[in-house]
Amino acid sequence: MRGFIVAALLAAGGLVGAAARADTVEVANVKYETAVDLAGQKLQLNGAGIRYKFVVKVYTAGLY
Repeated sequence: MRGFIVAALLAAGGLVGAAARADTVEVANVKYETAVDLAGQKLQLNGAGIRYKFVVKVYTAGLY
């Protein structure tokens, strides 16, 4: 079980590094810009994910 957790964390870290180099991040066919200007401030995308309810994709969200 511990090996699985370590492997999952390493894979997630690799995805974060790849997302930092991209102009957009796509989650379930929804694209999020990696940087957005809002009210004169530049916001960086910190993460994006999808919410599932049982097996149904409910929504995607981006954290800036």
